[in-house]
Amino acid sequence: GSDVGGKVAVLDPYTCIPKRSRKYASECTEVYLAKQGAEKISEDFSHFKNLEVIWFNANRLSRIENLEANFRIQEVYIEDNRLVSLSGLKPFKFLRVLLAGNNQLRNLDKQLAVLSRFAFLRKLELFGNPVAEEPDYRLRVIYHEPQVELLDQSAVTGPERIKADEVVPNLDKVSANRPKPKKPAPEHSLIERACFREAKEIRERMKREEDALLNKQSFTRAVEVSSALLPKRFLAEFRLDPAKNFLKDLAKPSQLEKYEMRPLIEKRAGKPELNRE
Repeated sequence: GSDVGGKVAVLDPYTCIPKRSRKYASECTEVYLAKQGAEKISEDFSHFKNLEVIWFNANRLSRIENLEANFRIQEVYIEDNRLVSLSGLKPFKFLRVLLAGNNQLRNLDKQLAVLSRFAFLRKLELFGNPVAEEPDYRLRVIYHEPQVELLDQSAVTGPERIKADEVVPNLDKVSANRPKPKKPAPEHSLIERACFREAKEIRERMKREEDALLNKQSFTRAVEVSSALLPKRFLAEFRLDPAKNFLKDLAKPSQLEKYEMRPLIEKRAGKPELNRE
């Protein structure tokens, strides 16, 4: 179980029996693996199917793992570790004692949901965890885990149970009605922001190109509609490239404008025909 050569230290149940054999392992009912400096639990616990008591206190465990086969475990001593979750206890349906003080357990509601499955749980310790700092912690545990008789080294009393029955249901209602805080928008990396910016520029450029194409199509359509009214000699250059012609002649009257202006000029000049003079 010790930390050798920089490797992660692992709790090894075989160190608790006189001989490393599967027969001894299957007969073992209790392992004492406290103060090993371990961060992991060995997969070899699957060979110890008759375990009832485990002493894992004063290690560096952040989670309870590799104990799915050990459903007979009734007592867990796991104080002074770094536990962030109790979910690894779920296989222990006969659990009677859980001492998990001085860990890093948060979110009392989440932990209570795990503990509710243990109908035989009588002794529970969670002090020294962030959950124990939550409002009405003791009353909430008493209400949701009525099977517990000794909580944090203090017997659960009748008056406490009555108070829990009065207070906690109203707390749960308030909690259920409270709006959940909105999650903050995710932070984007520099690469992501550059991609978003480029995508935006591409969209804007495509829109400009679409608008230009629509304008060109609209102009072409206008010329086609007017073609019946225009003399043939004026139409040839329009049909070649109307948009180009339009830009070229922007600074002077277009052929269409000249055609429309001609009768007005003839009337002003008093001549039926206009020449270059």
